[in-house]
Amino acid sequence: MDVDLPICATCGVQYPAPREDCPICLDERQYVGWEGQRWTSLAELAAGSRRGELREQGPGVTGVGTAPAFAIGQRALLVHAPGGNVLWDCVSYPNLIPERPRTIRRALALMAPFAFNRVYGAWWDLIVHTDGAEAVRRSADRYLRFALDDAG
Repeated sequence: MDVDLPICATCGVQYPAPREDCPICLDERQYVGWEGQRWTSLAELAAGSRRGELREQGPGVTGVGTAPAFAIGQRALLVHAPGGNVLWDCVSYPNLIPERPRTIRRALALMAPFAFNRVYGAWWDLIVHTDGAEAVRRSADRYLRFALDDAG
């Protein structure tokens, strides 16, 4: 993972190499800001105060986003349905800021009633093809084992 790759500050798309313009923002359906093309990187974003955020969007829908918002402020939507759950869309900025154990436990509790098998993770080019719920639980268990502030 290269944290110095350019990310368009307007739309949030990361590119494999530096470039002059963002093809997405040049499209007539998008825009280039008044200040012109602006770039950032994951390293610059990680140095800021962004964090992951869960917010109820409506009955059966949880928003998964970034606070403060980045780029166009997009967020994923976790749609809770009787036949299975769907995570729709993606988040531009991953949550690299350590969460308190209480927050991790809360996230696990919120996910517990839902069955899912796959986990897609573009951040590390990782796809968990089977036992996704178990993989998330194991990951959270490891995180909690090494968490420094168990009081939170």
